[in-house]
This record gives sequence, C-alpha cells and structure tokens, in this order.
Amino acid sequence: MSANPAPATPDLTPPAPTSPNPTTSRKRARPTKSCFECRRKKLKCDRLQPCLQCKKLGREALCTYAHGPPGPPDSENAERSPKRPKVDVSRLNSWGGEAARDLNAPIGGYVATALPMDYKTTVQESTDRTDESQSKTSGRLQVEGSKSRYIGLGDRMTLLDHFPDEKEFIIGSFTDATMAPIVNEMTIFQRALHRKIQPLDRLFEDRTALVAEMLKSLPENTTVEALKERYLTNMETVLRVVHVPTFRRQCSELQSFRTAHNSTLPSTVPESVLAQLLAIISIASRLIDSKDLKTSEQAISEERVTTYLTLIPKWLDSLKSKERLTIDSLRVETLLLMARFANMATLLNLWKESGGLVRAAMAMGLHRDPEHSSDLSPFAKEQRRKLWQTIVELDLQFSLATGMPCAVQSSDIGSRTLLLVNDDDLVEDMPNYPVERPLDAWCDALPQNLLASAMKPRLDATNLLARDIDFNADIDRILFLAKYLELGMRSIQARLPQQPKMKQRLLSDIMLDVHLRRPAIALYQTVALSDQASRHPEARKGVLRNSVAILTHLDALDPAIADLDTIQSKDYLNFFHILFRDDIIKSSILLCYEIRAFYLPVINSPPVDPALLDNSEESIPWTKHSLTRIVESTLNSYLQRLGEFGTDLKIILPLSILLQSVRFDGTPEGKRDLMIKGSERVLQACRKAIPLPRAQDAQPQNGTAPNTQTPPLSNMPTGESWNPHQGFGIVMQLPYENGIPQPIGNGDFNPNVNGAGAFPNFELGFSDWDLMDQSWFGSY
Repeated sequence: MSANPAPATPDLTPPAPTSPNPTTSRKRARPTKSCFECRRKKLKCDRLQPCLQCKKLGREALCTYAHGPPGPPDSENAERSPKRPKVDVSRLNSWGGEAARDLNAPIGGYVATALPMDYKTTVQESTDRTDESQSKTSGRLQVEGSKSRYIGLGDRMTLLDHFPDEKEFIIGSFTDATMAPIVNEMTIFQRALHRKIQPLDRLFEDRTALVAEMLKSLPENTTVEALKERYLTNMETVLRVVHVPTFRRQCSELQSFRTAHNSTLPSTVPESVLAQLLAIISIASRLIDSKDLKTSEQAISEERVTTYLTLIPKWLDSLKSKERLTIDSLRVETLLLMARFANMATLLNLWKESGGLVRAAMAMGLHRDPEHSSDLSPFAKEQRRKLWQTIVELDLQFSLATGMPCAVQSSDIGSRTLLLVNDDDLVEDMPNYPVERPLDAWCDALPQNLLASAMKPRLDATNLLARDIDFNADIDRILFLAKYLELGMRSIQARLPQQPKMKQRLLSDIMLDVHLRRPAIALYQTVALSDQASRHPEARKGVLRNSVAILTHLDALDPAIADLDTIQSKDYLNFFHILFRDDIIKSSILLCYEIRAFYLPVINSPPVDPALLDNSEESIPWTKHSLTRIVESTLNSYLQRLGEFGTDLKIILPLSILLQSVRFDGTPEGKRDLMIKGSERVLQACRKAIPLPRAQDAQPQNGTAPNTQTPPLSNMPTGESWNPHQGFGIVMQLPYENGIPQPIGNGDFNPNVNGAGAFPNFELGFSDWDLMDQSWFGSY
C-alpha cells in the first residue's frame, strides 16, 4: 500500500503590497479560492488540496472548492481531480489484507484524502439556504412547550414519515371505532411483554458489603460456567473486551473459593472480575430459546438480570477517581454498556453513555498508540489496542443508529493494527509479540482486525450523516463514500477463511457483515428517500442490496430453514433479533417502500457510473413479489417469537399494516380494509402466544371503565376459538374517558396520556420520547 505523497509546504509569505491607483476607488472582487469548510468556519485556508486546516481537523474528505484549488493544472492535480469520482481499488484491496501484516501501519488502508476532491458543490453558504433546501437536510428538531428533542437521520421510525396514509391510519386508530378496541387490547399484551421490574434500591455500608451482595447474587456455578462460555465463544470475536485465558482462570478461582467461602472474594481475584462476570451473564442470558428445555435450565430471571445491571453501576460509583483509571474498570464499563444494549436500553441513552466511555478511555490515553511507551509490556499494549477498538466501535454503532456524531474523528484513529493471534498466544510476561497467524487462517483476533481495517471510512460516513446535509452540495460525496464502503466490505468478506460450520463462526460472520453494512445502507437511504432519488438510481439499488442481505440473516439462524447440522434451536435467532433489532425493522420498512414504488422504472435502470460497481450489480434480481415474500418472512419471524424477550408490538403492528398497504394499489377503502386485517393478524397472534396478566393487573389505576370487551374479529383466518375468560382469568375492561381510549400504565399503545385529540397537531415522528410521555413509542 503506497502512502499519499505529502503536500508541499505552502509559502505563506504575503505578497508585497502594491500602491493603489488613486484614480480608482472601486475594489476588484476577490475570486473564491478557499475551500468550502474554511469559508464556512471562517478559517484561513492555504488553498491546497486538502488544505492544512482540513487536515488538522480530520476533514480531508470534506475539503472541496467551488471552482477548484488555485494553481496551474499539473499532472498531480489532474490525477486528484478526475472528471467523475473513482474508487481507489488498490486501497480497498488492502482492507484487512496486507495492511494487517505491517505492525507499524495505521489501522486499515483507508486514507480520507483518497476521496475525490471535485464534488459538485454550490457556492451558496449554508447560512443562506432557502427554506426549500433546509427541508432537504437531515435530522429535525421537535419542540413541544419547553421540551425539545433532536431527531437524527438514524431514527428508525421516522421512516414512517414516507408512508403518510399508513401513519395517519395508525394515529387515527386510537379513536377509530373499528381499530380502538384492537389497539386497546394490544395495550394489555404490550404491558404483559414489557412488565417493568423495580431495580434494586438498597444502600450499602461500604464496598465490602456491596461486593458480598454481588457475589451472593451469582447463580449456581454450573449456570455461571455455561453462560460465561456462551459469551466468550460468541461475543469475544467482533467486540473483544477481556483476555479470555486470564478471565477463565480468574472465574475458576472465584467459583472454587465461593464454594468454600460463601460471601468473600479470593485475594487473587480483583473485584472488577466479579463485576465483569455479572455483565457477561446479563448479556449471555439473552442468547437463549425459552422453549428449549436444555437452555431453560440455565435461564436467569428478569429480576436477577435487573439486579446485576443495578449492582455494577453501584460498584463503579464506589471506586475512587484513580481506581477508575485502570483497564479492568474500563472493561467493566464497556461490558456494562453492552449488557444494557442487550437488555433493550434506549439507543439515545446508549449513545450518551458510549460517548462518555470514549472520553474515559481517552483520559487513560487509549487513543494514543502505546508502542513507544517503555512502561507498558507487549501484552498490556495489545490489550489496550483491543479495548480501544471495541469502545470506538460501540460509539460508532450507537451514533449511526441515532444519527448523532461520534465522539472521535477518523483522524483520531492512529493505532497500529491488531495482532492476528489467538488470545492463548498472548501471555502477560511475554518479552516480544508472538508470530502472527496467516491471513487465510481463523484466529480470535481476525473478525475485529477486519472490522478495524474499515474503521476510518465508517467514522467519516457516520459523522457526515450527522451533519446538516445539503443535498445540492453533499449528494455526490454521500454516494461515493457509500460505494467505497461497499467495495471495501466485499474485499473484507472475501478474506474470511472458510471453516467447518459452527454456530459461533456463523454468528461472528453475521455480526461482522451487519456492522460493515450499516454505514453504507444509511448513506444510500439518505439519497434514496430524498426528492432527488430519481436522479440517482444507484442509491435505491444500494438500499435494496443491503436491506435484503440483512434480512437474509434471519433465514440463516432460523432452524426451520437453516442447516440443521448447524442450527437446532432458536437461541441464535432470538439473539439476532435483540442485537440487530433496529437493522431488521429499518430494512423491512425500506423494502416496503420499494414494494410500493416498484413500478417506477428506476429499479431496472442502469447505474449512473457502472465502473464504480461490479457488472453483477447493474441489474436487480428481485421482483415485487420476491421482496414481498422477504418482508412477509420477516413479519412471520416476529410473530413466531412473540413472548420471547425483546418482543415489541410497537414494531410488529406498524410493519404488518405497512406490508398489507403497500401490496395494494386500489381504492382508499380497500387499503383501509387490508390495514385492519394486518392489525387483526397481529392481535390473533398475540392471543395465541402471550400469557395475559391477572385481571387486577390489567385494570386502570384511576377511575372505572365500562366493560368494553373486544368484539369478535371479522375477516379473521379461521382457527380455534379464543375465550378471554379461559386460561388467564381476565375480564377485558379497557379504560375510556369522554369516549376516548385511555392508556394503561407504561409501555402501552396510546401515544397521548392527556387525550388523543392533541396528538395529530404535534408532529412526533414515531420516535422514542419517554420524557414526553409518548409511551406508545417508548423504549426499545
């Protein structure tokens, strides 16, 4: 991989002033030569390409000129400014390849200056944009009284804004005579699915008492061992946090000592290991199929998981300031963030926590490559690099999902590549680095190494999407980076060695694939859903390719379809639904968008620049019917796992309504009937799968409600009859006030606790907004 030549040092000496012409009072207009970013930020530009200011701030990819940089057009400038953006395939081929062999090379082969510098831009400043151009920018601010929230481009349910009829139907269903009984009955099912558990509310005298409680809360040793190994074999691949041999040894010592001494910790095991173990159990407890007898014996109750997620922050808060500046405590914070994500914490809170975690790592200096530090052993250096990569990766993923900027820029990533070795090859007292394994052989570090090789362009993509995007200036840049990422992803996937079929390898490959696809699909989606989509058919093709690829992973993990010698249980399918819940629903809604618009000629038109894509990508192999089958299969996967952890009717109901609607091009009345059938289908599945709470738990807290049992569903598929009084002993009494259905507790379906009448006047883009009492769109 050849490095870019360093630009010549600019001559910043100002020219000698010339005497003004006394006969001329009018000044000559100064030509525009500074780059866009320097002009926007009012910085002095040296007018190179990229300029010094953009290089210092890591904005090489954004350094563009309205009329090109000054200076005569020499051969070097001609190479840098081709007529159309071209992908530097030589750099793409180095992702996860030869660059990984060079221990002194920075992560990956991507250099921001590889992006073309001749993007079409507008001379108009962003502050001078008209209202029309402002409406094309990403993200929006929602305000209600003194409360406000920024909704980023990554917010999943804002996709429903592109389905105005269906969105209006969902909002109106709370007062609609036909739909109100259906959604209010679903309110009870939703509450049963999301029963809130009170966290541990207890004060401890000192840290010794807290550690004793943490140790006491552990399940039996056999369960601890099974869950610990489940985590280590499945998660310590793409996201690596602990040193596996050391952690196994410490956990073995802890369990042995615990058997003899019930409430004390061995002196050879740090307290941080206990905190790490609690977080790991909380994560691994979600890799389970509750209907599988083998795994149900190792199940952890929701109360116990909630206790773990309460005890760990208490332990972290008990640490003194210097005690927080250790790798072990940073590992606890990282595992806690992953455990909260696996236990359905809101993405906005996770994004805030991941940013704090990045800064905690920076306070320890993990963002600086430790190679030249004589105070650190080779073992400690590699552990720091591995943990830093995981922390940045988590922040990138949560930032992309929320449409927010990352805590770091691509210029902050300068550590050398991770060693291609197994954790067993890394020993604490090793004097030198071990010999790396070949690229065509599997090792523990390979997935994270390959993911790290694409870190810089993915960071650039995430931070670009978090900007105030103006399509007139940014659309070419967005599309080029998306294609660059896609080609790099294919190069990475081609380097994965072929191994015998193993569930752990399958999950690792899927996690790597989705993490690599997320930025590309977000970039393509930005263009494909804009009013300029018809001018850029390659964006819609990119959305189709990546959305179908993500949803195909459901089949690979479903025992009804997958290879039976690899997948026998739904544990991995359930885990995929939890870890990639946002990707599944986004991809499904995007395919619904294409199903509705499939008659447009854009789908079958050739790309604008075929040289940027393989010849196999010039046509789309899917039909409207095949896309419908994919979404239908995804909806079935949702319905079949009703009752499992992570099931959310706020996702399933809109998708069922959308799928019925986009398949129909007839009258509004016919579309309404189909959307009602889609709602009834979800309700019928709930009645069969979800145990309802006792009658007193389903009643409203204040006031009385008339007996408004849901009438029999019309047009429902025939099957066994259902009696709400049998089995669960519940009388369906739903709360009404002034003829308007009222919510029942938290996590229900009614979006407005003060009455539905005011809701349509406030444009809430189907987003998570717990503080606004929009409980229908609550945490996920």
